[in-house]
Amino acid sequence: MNLFGEEAAPGAEEGGGSAIPSHPAGPGLAPPRAQRPLIGHVRARAVLLDMVRAGRLPHGAILAGPRGVGKATAAFALARFLLSGGGGDALDAPEGHPVHARVAAGGEPDLLTIEPDAPGATLKVDAVRAIAHFAHHTAAQAGGWRVVVVDDADAMTRAAQNALLKVLEEPPPRSIVLLVAHRPGALLPTIRSRAALVPFCALSESEMGQVLALADPPLAAGDMPLLAALSGGSAGRALAYAAADAPGIWARVEPLLGREDWPAAHALADQMAGKAAEAAYGAFVDLVLWHLASRARAAPGDTARVAVYDALAAHFAQVDRAALDRRHGVLGAFMLLHKAQ
Repeated sequence: MNLFGEEAAPGAEEGGGSAIPSHPAGPGLAPPRAQRPLIGHVRARAVLLDMVRAGRLPHGAILAGPRGVGKATAAFALARFLLSGGGGDALDAPEGHPVHARVAAGGEPDLLTIEPDAPGATLKVDAVRAIAHFAHHTAAQAGGWRVVVVDDADAMTRAAQNALLKVLEEPPPRSIVLLVAHRPGALLPTIRSRAALVPFCALSESEMGQVLALADPPLAAGDMPLLAALSGGSAGRALAYAAADAPGIWARVEPLLGREDWPAAHALADQMAGKAAEAAYGAFVDLVLWHLASRARAAPGDTARVAVYDALAAHFAQVDRAALDRRHGVLGAFMLLHKAQ
């Protein structure tokens, strides 16, 4: 669905879409297993803590929500909480507990992490079969938990999901599988019926600021408002936009939205050409659509602006489907924009 609840814009996906690649090199955060503190998600944390305190923690839980909002970070925080013996009001191990270092280094014996080998790759059955072997072994600490985190769980093949289902149907005591899912609908209904669904929402503006302040190398303070607005509450997407230099691209695009300057438009189109400019072009597409959506929301009932948005979305989708030169994508977008003025 697009921002108006109609047909999806190009590159959109369930849980929050974008034309920009998800994992470009650039500013980043610590890996989820080492990221602290968990920022935001007060309701989701309360749900998990309540289940632990009431002794109702299931053997499977689906942490579902938009990509890049902190679901995997929450999964590892819950893992540390359980592996440290619980206690306290925070969803994490006590400060200074050795489990922090073990989890961050990937050396915690009672924690198994399953994730794709590369962004966009699937999780195959052999990787998931390791869960049954791990979960049925005795915990390193007497009476302790065995925790499995499956990141990008919706990337599991059908065979892998069936292998996981066997674990959920006959779960060992004091074991839990945490499924981090951006598209929970991609999981088998039988898995969803055997796991508790814990929804995660987009981060608020203030929470985004707190998360982005942890980026290394640091982001320019002046870039953060645009990155936060463009990313829709996903810190992961904001960092992807920063890596693609979305603020720099916007500084060149914005002046061209209100006037015709074809030499500048052609120069920008030349910058977007070539394989190395994929992320930059993705940022250009998202910036133009975000700008139009923002204007349409500011003027409810202005069907002309919605029509321009739809025309631009269709144009970008056609460029993508037909593998046209990105110059055509950029110049065609400015033609449509100026024609609508």
